[in-house]
This record gives sequence, structure tokens and C-alpha cells, in this order.
Amino acid sequence: TLHETIRVKSGAWDDNSVFIYTTLNHIKYCLPNGDGGIIKTLDVPIYITKVSGNTIFCLDRDGKKRTIVVDATEYIFKLSLWKKKYDHVMNMIKTSQLCGQAVIAYLRQKGFPEVALHFVNDERIRFNLALESGNIQIAVASASAIDEKDYWYRLGVEALRQGNTGIVEYAYQRTKNFERLSFLYLITGNTEKLSKMLKIAEVKNDVMGQFHNALYMGDVRQRVKILENAGHLPLAYITASVHGLHDVAERLAAELGDNIPSLPGGKVPSLLMPPSPLTCAGDWPLLRVMRGIFDGGLDSMKQGVTDEEYEAADADWVGTRSVFVAPTPGMPVSQIWIQKSSLAADHAAAGNFDTAMRLLNRQLGITNFAPLRPTFLDLNTGSHSYLRAFSSAPVISFAIERGWTESSSANVRGLPALPVRLSQLDERLRAALLNAMTVCYKAKNLASAANFARRLLETNPTVETQAKTARQVLAAAERNMTDATQLNYDFRNPFVVCGATYVPIYRGQKDVSCPYCTSRFVPSQEGQLCSVCDLATVGADASGLLCSPSQIR
Repeated sequence: TLHETIRVKSGAWDDNSVFIYTTLNHIKYCLPNGDGGIIKTLDVPIYITKVSGNTIFCLDRDGKKRTIVVDATEYIFKLSLWKKKYDHVMNMIKTSQLCGQAVIAYLRQKGFPEVALHFVNDERIRFNLALESGNIQIAVASASAIDEKDYWYRLGVEALRQGNTGIVEYAYQRTKNFERLSFLYLITGNTEKLSKMLKIAEVKNDVMGQFHNALYMGDVRQRVKILENAGHLPLAYITASVHGLHDVAERLAAELGDNIPSLPGGKVPSLLMPPSPLTCAGDWPLLRVMRGIFDGGLDSMKQGVTDEEYEAADADWVGTRSVFVAPTPGMPVSQIWIQKSSLAADHAAAGNFDTAMRLLNRQLGITNFAPLRPTFLDLNTGSHSYLRAFSSAPVISFAIERGWTESSSANVRGLPALPVRLSQLDERLRAALLNAMTVCYKAKNLASAANFARRLLETNPTVETQAKTARQVLAAAERNMTDATQLNYDFRNPFVVCGATYVPIYRGQKDVSCPYCTSRFVPSQEGQLCSVCDLATVGADASGLLCSPSQIR
């Protein structure tokens, strides 16, 4: 759909299925995906009759034939990009003079900032495009050319997001952001450079910076010294006393005289000591990725451009960076469950709920999965065990496999079968027959009441009042075996009750059933959600539930 504010005068399709149309002052185009633009500005209106290649055949207002040659490079470029003809796109980039803010904005909008980089010479725009595409190398080159604090800061943020601590360090050094630099050394465990930052803070006479670096390093003596030199003798005394520096505490106590601060008693102090780093962290390892269609080929367009190396004092971050080749991961157990099993339960246990729902739909016709959500989640959670790792690492999940000998101990016994008390069923049947007999008798349906009375007596009721009432109803009905109201009920013909309308379905009548709970319904209920189980669709074609691997063999 194309929205045009000015009335369209004419239009035609070109050989690439692009719609070329005219307004009062412009020749415009519209791509199949809805993108559009201006091809040419007109002095007088024209009416297009045909478009062939770069030539537009048209009529002017005097009815004379005219031909206009236009530059179709822009919309052909956009069309090739939309159709993912990347080889054609690369060829157009190398041979055509594509430029302008419109093309750059279009490439950024469509998610190709790395392509837009090759159309831009302005370093500020190149910097923004490099950050969008994650190209740290070009961003470093542009930031060095611009050399402004804000750009170095943004470069540091993006490099930190990518785990490139070397460039983060370099960006902080260029902006002299010593606080962030110290914190970077703290989180990477680089205690050697932290000590250098402490010396730099001493040279700059930055008392707060000295104290922070001493705190990061866990250097208690240095903290006491800084507090003492800053004139905070009570704080220096408390720090030395709490951390067990008794010789320093005695010297400070002598200087304080009667002004020695009292330490609170009855409390167990916990020392503020950062944990010692086991190893010094570096850049995050990089995985090998497939080269994109625009990688390498476009870079050859620019001759004489070499990669620059930026050396920072005492940074030691420049060097040959080895690419970490990750080992081929093995197949998770849950993935094996999915591949080797057609059981819905196994797929739910593996967390593949979509496939489990498709299997249940195909096997049992289930369409309403909301009641099964807690069961799916319990099955998935109960099929995995979880192991805590380091506080900074995610929880490790282990799939619990069936058939392990450890699970088959002598103490594990099968659950005993729960007996069903048939007498309870008889009691409920008697109650239902008694109620039906009473209702029919009061409604003057004596024939139906007599039938229910006979059936009640056939069950040998244990309650004498029930048998007595049934005999009385039977005796009264035999004098007048008629029904005041005709019922849709024939006790001589076996039937089942519709689960939705509660009308009897007699033997020989058409009916549909629920593939899950097998409840029977009248044909008009076909395609409706089962009102008994609230899960499956009535009358759905289902193959039957697979609940054991032996059914598949």
C-alpha cells in the first residue's frame, strides 16, 4: 500500500515489477515491499505509457510522444537488497556512484549499517555506523580521527559490551577516566595495573583516588597511611585496630592521646576485603563465524587503507589476538529425547512444548492446552536436576534419564493398586433411580415411574424405606400405566447420554465422540470443544495416544 498526498497522473510497471508513476511535479517509484522514492523532478506534467529499462515512454499535455531517460540505479539497488541478490548489490556498489543521505538512511533502516559504511567519508557518521554494526576496528579508527571525549566514551561502552577489554582500557586512557580505568582493572583482576593506578593517584595528589585503589587492592596498610596523611587519625586508628595492625594502632594511639575513639563491643566485625583474583581476565574469546556476503569484497574497493595500531602507555593491549576455537558441543540429553521419541510426554519433559502439543493434537485431538500447562511445567521441571555453580555463572541443568540401576533399589516398590468399592457405585445408582422415580411420579408420568421402581427393586436396596417406596409407586402405577408428559426416553432401547445436551442417543443413531475422554455427543456438537474433559475437539480425527515406546517398535 502506497500513500500519496498528491494526485497520481499516470503509471506503469517496468521489467523488474517496480511501479513507476508520475505526479504533478515528479516521477516516482514504488517497490513491491512498499518502499518508494523520487526518480526525477518534472517541469511539466507527463503521462507514462510504458517503461523499458532506463527509458520512460510518455505523452505530454499536447498529446505528443516523448521519451525520458532516467537513472534507475537507486531503486534497482533497493530492489536487489530486498530480494537478497547480494552479488548484484556488491556489483552495483563497486561500479555505481551510489551516495547521499537517503541511501545511507535506507541501509540503516533495513539493517545493513555495515554496507552503509562504504558510502560514507564523514568520520562521525562512520563512527555511528560502526557502532551499529559492531565493527570495533572502524570505530577505533573514526574515534582517533575525531578525538573527542564523547566519542571515546561511546567506544568504551560498546567495547565493554563486546568484552573487548583492551579497547575499553585504551578508550579510558585517552579520556583520562581514571576512575573507570581502576574499576576495569578491578573486575578483570589486574592487580598489577591497579597498583600503577595507585601511584598515578599519588602523583596527581588525588586522595580519594588513592583510597579507592587501596580499597580495591585490599591493601590495609596503604589505607591507614592515606587516612593518616589526610589528617583522619581516628579513622586510621580504627582501621588499623580492626584489621590487626597492632603496631600501627599503638603508634596512632600515642599521637591521639586522650582522643582515642572507642570501638563498639559485643559485635563480630566482618572485614571489607575484596577476594583475591585467581587469574587475570582478558578479552572475551571470539568464535569463528562465516564471512558475510559483504565482508572482504567491499574492503578491496579502498586502496591504501591499512589497519592502524594504537599504543597506549603501559597498556600492553595491542598484539596478535588469537581466535578461540570452541569445541564442538555434544548433543544435550533433552535433544536426544526429542529425536528418538514420538511420545508427547518425552517432548514435554525435554521442554519442547510446541512439538508435545502437536503430538497430542494429532493423537488425541486436543486443542485447549491451558489446563495442561501446569502438567507440562511439572513434567519438565521434574525431569531435570539443577546444580549451582559460581555466583556469576548460570545454574547447570542435568536431564534425569530413565533406566539407571541406581533408581532400581530394593526399597522402591510399585504403588499398590487402589481398589474400587463397587458398593458405592450401587448406592449412587439407587439414589439416581429413586430421584427419577419420585420426579416422574409427581409429574404424573406413571409408566416411567414404574420402570424406575422396577429397576430400583432389581438392585436389592439395603434401605427398607427405598424398597417400600418403590413397591408403593409400582402398585399405584399399575392401575394407570400412562405418562402425562411425553419423554424422549425409551427404557427398552440401550442408549448413552450426550455430554453437552444431555439427551439420550439410542443404539443405531448417529453420534460423534471425544477422542480423549470418549464421551458421546449428538452430531450437531461436532467441531465443538468437549464439555466433559474441556481439552479435545468433538469428532476430531485422532490416531490414538502413544504412551509407551513399545507401541512404536
